[in-house]
Amino acid sequence: MTKIQFNSTNLKNFRNTMAKYHVARSLKADTINELTDSRNAYQKVLNKDIEQLLKLEKGETEGITRSKSEIEDDAKSAKANVVRLTASIKAATEKCEKSTAEAEKLITEDLYLAYVEYISDKGNNDGKAFAQAVAEWFKAQGASDATPENTIGFVGVIGSKDNGNRQQALTGNFEGAVTLKTFKKRFLGNLADNLQAAGIIAPYKYKFEVKKNRK
Repeated sequence: MTKIQFNSTNLKNFRNTMAKYHVARSLKADTINELTDSRNAYQKVLNKDIEQLLKLEKGETEGITRSKSEIEDDAKSAKANVVRLTASIKAATEKCEKSTAEAEKLITEDLYLAYVEYISDKGNNDGKAFAQAVAEWFKAQGASDATPENTIGFVGVIGSKDNGNRQQALTGNFEGAVTLKTFKKRFLGNLADNLQAAGIIAPYKYKFEVKKNRK
């Protein structure tokens, strides 16, 4: 079976788009989580400062070791950090969405409809038409050597969704096609994972560490 020459000049734009997509979706689970944790920590400090200031207004001093001016200064600093980090989260999110949207534009209606047809008639459909549509999609990205055999593996299993009672009654099928939005996410996600596994795009190195039993 002929392999796709992903390192060819024709596929440079495609590689760059998928690399940006992979980084963007990884950032959502990395940098944005890190920024969110930091913001939440400052918000917790700010909430405590506000709580103590309210107690002081009522004349309550038990458990309060700082002066009113010290608490106000700390609250001001914490609020500034909350605002700063919220802006950073928004900017990072917008950057991620821009990169993912660039890749999602590559998904054509023909490709999605071929998937829908395959899922909707799975019992009588061997998937060859969808595999052919995938190959044609790869060719449109610049892979002139794309075939159903050497491309479908990069896409993986898109999957389906469980039909509701009404949809089952209408179609006679217990499973149905996922929405276009979900299809794009699964198709590109599977593709990015497989391109990374094949060494075509670089792996993302996570910095954020998930803390278990977080209080």
